[in-house]
Amino acid sequence: TMLGEAQERWLERNLSNATARWTVLGQQVCTFALDRSRVNPGGQFSMDTWDGYAPARDRLYRMLRETKAPNPVVLSGDIHLHFGADLKMNFADPASATVAVEFTNSSITSNGDGAEAMAGWDRVHADNPHVRFHSARRGYVACTVTDRTMKAEFRTVGRVSVPDEPVRTAGALVVEAGRPGCQPA
Repeated sequence: TMLGEAQERWLERNLSNATARWTVLGQQVCTFALDRSRVNPGGQFSMDTWDGYAPARDRLYRMLRETKAPNPVVLSGDIHLHFGADLKMNFADPASATVAVEFTNSSITSNGDGAEAMAGWDRVHADNPHVRFHSARRGYVACTVTDRTMKAEFRTVGRVSVPDEPVRTAGALVVEAGRPGCQPA
């Protein structure tokens, strides 16, 4: 389990009673599946994320769907990479229902300058069509929320090892209230 039984019950109660326009879940590690088998056959999934706890992830996503929590968005980090992903009931089936969106924040400086993409990204992305944006640069995610949309801008710098590097928007995704999934902004 990732949350434990008591915390899962607490979360389900609160999701069932959610009335805000947006349901935002802050999470230390990413919940979406990231299949890396093409670049590392022995290490298909990370055991430091919800990939190592697939039954718990399934329960979380079922909770989001069954409670009808309004416009769920997960904010996560701790993997030193930016991602924007649609959260699927079944990641192995691209046609599976999307239940939420996740925006994963890179580190500010950890692991040095970073790169445009993680090693082997082209091969990894082929097995992860639910990932709508990726960057291995350092930076942060800036979210702008209105009653109709939530926009995530993935802000990065080219190199953290150089003072005064300009910050740029490497990509942006938007979620429309009432419409599961994210689109390029």
